Amino acid sequence: MSDKRLFFKFNHAHHQLIKHVEKECLDTLGITPVQLGAIFFLLENDGCQQKDLSAGLALNYPAITGLVMRMIKAGLITKEACSKDGRASRIFLSEKARTIAPKAFPLVDQLNETLTGGFTPGEIETIHRFLDSIIHTIQRRRDS
Repeated sequence: MSDKRLFFKFNHAHHQLIKHVEKECLDTLGITPVQLGAIFFLLENDGCQQKDLSAGLALNYPAITGLVMRMIKAGLITKEACSKDGRASRIFLSEKARTIAPKAFPLVDQLNETLTGGFTPGEIETIHRFLDSIIHTIQRRRDS
């Protein structure tokens, strides 16, 4: 008989997936998955403010502050004062990050293939609908 406790299974799957993705990102790209997410966001939003990166990655401000500092130290981004708001700063990708980004796309494809292998397109669509439903339901409850 299979275990039907969804929350337990999600938690276990999340833990296994995060460990796997962290290892693959570090081994292949030399960066963490969160740093990769920031690079992907900045590819489309280079020069954004830290608050925009926070919203784009769905991370709280203290987590983004630490991430930005680690990425600056790693030479992945630069931070410059905002010309329109003296209290704010803008974040830009470095050349180092721009050379990592193209190497990341095949890794993301490989990770997606690992997750979806053995499922039909219809089953994958159902998984997407299910996960989107969870995300939206929890967001609505949190926001109300």
